[in-house]
Amino acid sequence: MSKPTARMSPLSPQTAWDAAVAETAGHPELRYRLIRPTHNLRQRFGEAYARLTALPRAQRRRLQRRLSLGLAGIALLMVLGLAPMPALADTITVNGDGTGGTCSLADAIITANSGTNFGNCTGGTGGADTINLTTDVTLNAALNMITSDITIEGNGHFISGADTYNGLKVQSSGTLTLKNTTITNCLDVSGAGLDNQGTLRVLNSTISNNRTEDATYNTYGAGIANSGTLEITNSTITGNQATAAAGQSSYGGGIYNSGTLTILNSTISSNEAMGGGGLYLLGGGLVTITNSTINDNSAGIDGGGGIALISSSTVNIVNSTISGNTAIGGYGGGIYTNIGAMTIQNSTITNNAASLDGGGIWVLDSFATVTLERTIISGNSSANPGSDEIYADGSGGVYTDAFNLFGHAGEDDAAAFTGFTPGASDIVATSDGTNTPLANILDVLLAQNGLQLHPFTHALVTNSPAIDQITPIPGDPLCNTDGSSVDQRGGVRAGEITPGDHRGGTACDIGAYEYDSNVTPTAVTLRSVTALPNASPGLVGMLGAALSATLGGLMVWRRHRTQV
Repeated sequence: MSKPTARMSPLSPQTAWDAAVAETAGHPELRYRLIRPTHNLRQRFGEAYARLTALPRAQRRRLQRRLSLGLAGIALLMVLGLAPMPALADTITVNGDGTGGTCSLADAIITANSGTNFGNCTGGTGGADTINLTTDVTLNAALNMITSDITIEGNGHFISGADTYNGLKVQSSGTLTLKNTTITNCLDVSGAGLDNQGTLRVLNSTISNNRTEDATYNTYGAGIANSGTLEITNSTITGNQATAAAGQSSYGGGIYNSGTLTILNSTISSNEAMGGGGLYLLGGGLVTITNSTINDNSAGIDGGGGIALISSSTVNIVNSTISGNTAIGGYGGGIYTNIGAMTIQNSTITNNAASLDGGGIWVLDSFATVTLERTIISGNSSANPGSDEIYADGSGGVYTDAFNLFGHAGEDDAAAFTGFTPGASDIVATSDGTNTPLANILDVLLAQNGLQLHPFTHALVTNSPAIDQITPIPGDPLCNTDGSSVDQRGGVRAGEITPGDHRGGTACDIGAYEYDSNVTPTAVTLRSVTALPNASPGLVGMLGAALSATLGGLMVWRRHRTQV
């Protein structure tokens, strides 16, 4: 008979948080991370701390001895990715298709949802569970919806729908964290690869070659359909196709979103739909796209080769590249905005094409607004005159005068723009302006441009007019940008912590790429740093050892202060 679980009196959430923050004294990089109200850090800390305090006493003590920390410190390391998640629940190992005594993915999901062993699978607890894939999975039936808190550790394996079955579906009560997994060849009317109504986190994964189709109805979200909360990090959404029968339409080849969406360091590429080839944004949720590339997607008559915004959503695009997308028979090769508010900062929009209006951006500005800051919109094309770069259908709607660069020498203003006028601080490179050829602005080839693994970008070329246009304020490391002191690749933007401390030139560049950036944060981020087993006691000692060993993401702050 097992020993009864010893109950403890946990600290209040506020006291636990205060204890964790106190342990960061003397480590300003981490302390800054803690006090920034981003990514629900405090909420996730509270959840992790509650789960830790619910563990049996023996398990709590083993964790504390191993990490030389109190539970508050352990919870903090967990949510920052500096320590692996402890085994708060048993792991369910998928090692086959359910025959011959093996555990299948279908049975593993039932086991995790129910907390009761099912088929040949063991380890479900009724709480949060981890499903560990040790083999590729090809489905022979539809999977049950995820209704509990499940993490799938894919370990590089794929889950295939065999061009017949849908992929993973998350109910409103469910939470799925998908890691290092490929979801491919799935088929459904909506959300063929992933369908989320609850909370879904996609990390280091690929969602590819999934398809929506139906003979009677519209289809949605071949790669992912989201009506809950979706976070995509270091992942690729590619080759997904939303198809429609005659008289119907299809939306969101890559992603169909009517909830809250965050995309970070990811690529949305080569997806197809009649509306929103890459992303179709419908609903009132906040959408944030950072350090990402949306390229080579295509839309049909409903427009928006790269992105279609068809709602009252607020969309923020930062340090990103939108390139090579097409609207065939429609509007907005790069971006189509019908309703809602979109802000685009430090980004590059080029090589997009529309069969009608708005090669770069199309705006129905009676209902939509687009604000452009420190962004390049150049080298786009459209079939109709006056809309190669931007077409605003009405008056107002597009707000500039914030160090943008528009057009190139191969077009005059009348061919490039309709419905808006660039501002005094913007550069107009058309034949009516500085008359600068596109090849003298940026490299037309989308490439890795090398500082580290990252979504592809368009490099600025020598003497580009986009270089050194945003003068830093002494003491301002961000160079009046969007809150990030690095470009899309992770290259440090020009700026000054102290007078004369220049990196990447004497002033910041326009677009997603900082020319000649000579200080490079490492590719290691907080999520991939692991705590060292022999680190000195206390949070500061452990973090110091881990960060010194890896030169991880938090060291960027310190390097800004010490390197030229």
